[in-house]
Amino acid sequence: MKVSGKAAIIMTIPFLVVTVMARNHDQGNFGPTEEVRTQAELADAALLSPGAYLQGNKYLDQARRDSAAGRNLKRIQKQLAKASENFHAALKNSELAKQQFEQGITSRMAAQEAEAARLVASDWLIAEKTFNAATLALERGNLKNAREKHDEANTHFRTAELNAIRTRLLAEVWQLIAEIQQKEIAVFAPQTLGLAKQLAKRANDLIVADRYTLDEALALADRAVYEARHALFIATFASRIEKEELTLETLILNWESSLGNIA
Repeated sequence: MKVSGKAAIIMTIPFLVVTVMARNHDQGNFGPTEEVRTQAELADAALLSPGAYLQGNKYLDQARRDSAAGRNLKRIQKQLAKASENFHAALKNSELAKQQFEQGITSRMAAQEAEAARLVASDWLIAEKTFNAATLALERGNLKNAREKHDEANTHFRTAELNAIRTRLLAEVWQLIAEIQQKEIAVFAPQTLGLAKQLAKRANDLIVADRYTLDEALALADRAVYEARHALFIATFASRIEKEELTLETLILNWESSLGNIA
């Protein structure tokens, strides 16, 4: 039997109404929990109250799965209530953490800005792990242990920030010096290599003394890189001459073509 277009539309209307009602019903159930979850996220609860925030997400995810499977409404509402309870706790804990851990949070932000996670990953991970332990202790109500862990984390974040800055400014010169030593050719350019090391040390000392005023340290680091490249250049050629791998003519030609590589 053929169904006219108008009749088909009329037959579809009840299905659409049911679908919309179901969607609105879900929004009514999930809406308040989603709202408090958003508030927890804005309060940085994933960092500052990881235990409660994670538990809240577990209950919310389970409620979503049960809703999609058409399971008992009371079961879903119970899970949403537990999720909301945990998100509210995460909000409260986050505000407390901001008061108790202000110094550590500031040091963490400074380490992030210095790209510690990328440049000194091991230092960053130690700091993050210790800070996480502090937040979990605070969630349990153990303020003494939380403060101890926070102080440790603060020190680790400060170290990570410093090492990230040192790595960013001095990694290249350290690599060049290591290359010369690994090739065992340092003996052929002791003065130039010594100057590179001296400049690198001065730059490092300045960074340690004041990590936020880096103009002079950066200039010294650039000079150290230049001298390290110079030392590698001299030592490489001197080594090859000693091994009689180069004739005088080849030496001069290579010297002329390689002068630009020093700068």
